[in-house]
Amino acid sequence: MDYAGCGLPSDRRDGGRPDHPGVRSLPAGDPLRFGPDLMGPLVCNLAGGLMILAAWVATSGQADLARQIPYVNLGAAGAILAGAGDAVFLLGCRRMVRRRIARVARMARSAVAGPGAGR
Repeated sequence: MDYAGCGLPSDRRDGGRPDHPGVRSLPAGDPLRFGPDLMGPLVCNLAGGLMILAAWVATSGQADLARQIPYVNLGAAGAILAGAGDAVFLLGCRRMVRRRIARVARMARSAVAGPGAGR
C-alpha cells in the first residue's frame, strides 16, 4: 500500500517508492517523514506529573490552609508545564499536517497541469 508520497509508512519491499512517475516520496531525512519530536512533550508531562504528585503528597500532610498554598502553587505549575508541552506537540502536529496538505496540493496541481508544464 502506497500513500502517494505523504510520508506515511508503506508496506512495499522496495522502500515505498511509487510506481507512478508524477508521485514523489519524502526523502529519508525530511522532518515531515516522522512528525514532531515526542521527547519534549514526554519530558514536560513526566515533570509536570511529578510536580503534581509531589504537591498532592505534601499538601495531604498539612492541616493548615496557609501551609498548603505553596504546594498548591507547585501543583498548578506542574499542570501548566504538562499543558504547555502538550500544546507545543499539538501545534507541531498541526504544522506538519498543513505542510503535508500543501505538498499534496502542489503535487495534484502539477499532475493536473501535466509533465513539464510548470518547469
